[in-house]
Amino acid sequence: MKQDRLKNQQDSTQDHEQDDQSSGQQNHKHKNKQGREDYKQQDDRAGIYRVYNTETGMQWIDSSADVQGALNRMQFELKLGSHRRHALQADFKASAGKALQFEILERICKKADPSWNLQEALDQARVLWREEFAASGAFYTA
Repeated sequence: MKQDRLKNQQDSTQDHEQDDQSSGQQNHKHKNKQGREDYKQQDDRAGIYRVYNTETGMQWIDSSADVQGALNRMQFELKLGSHRRHALQADFKASAGKALQFEILERICKKADPSWNLQEALDQARVLWREEFAASGAFYTA
C-alpha cells in the first residue's frame, strides 16, 4: 500500500515536471519569435560592410538590407569552406581566418519618405565607401 502511494507520487511529480518543461519550451519559442519580430522592425539593419585581409591588403566592400546577417552568413560560409568568392575563401583558409577583419562601415536607417529607396541608398553608399578605400588595397572580385 505504502509502495503504491509512493509510486503514484513519483508518477505525479514526473507528470508535473514534463508539463513544466513543455510550458518552458513554449515560452522560449514565444520569446524567440518575439525577438525575431523585434529585430525585423529595427530601422538600422541595413548598411555597408567590409572584409579586410590584413596580410594581403585585399578587401571586399558590400551592402545589405541586413548588414549583421550578411556578415554572419559570410563568416559561416568561410568557416564551412563554401564561400562563393574563391580568392576570399582561399585567403581565409591560408590564415585560418586570422588575417580577415570584418567590420560594419555604416548603418543606413530606413526613411518614412515614400520616394526614398533603400536599395538605391545602399548602392550609392557602397560606391562611396569603395572610392574611399580604393587606395587601401585591391578588391576581391565578385
